[in-house]
Amino acid sequence: MKESKLIELLSCFTLKELKQLKQLVDSPWFNNQEPVRKLLDFILQFAPEFNHPKMNYDQAFLVIFDKRDIRSDPQTAVSKVMSKLMGLVKEFIVQMENEENPV
Repeated sequence: MKESKLIELLSCFTLKELKQLKQLVDSPWFNNQEPVRKLLDFILQFAPEFNHPKMNYDQAFLVIFDKRDIRSDPQTAVSKVMSKLMGLVKEFIVQMENEENPV
């Protein structure tokens, strides 16, 4: 999980930018999926280094899915949520760019 493109990208953000990203992910205008919110909350607890031993797919799975019986391995299930979060991160980057360089 630590070597994923999502974590690599998030590690480039400042703490202020991560806080702003959280606001975007928590906004119902941009995201209505609770697993994505839970994943970001899980990841942000390890910011800004993102290298804690508990930052792994198994721990993320437990946080995101509340120990529900999902017939998928943790890495596959968490990766799907990470993909959705990556889409929101890309949207966030576009918004940041638009704020810095308005049309």
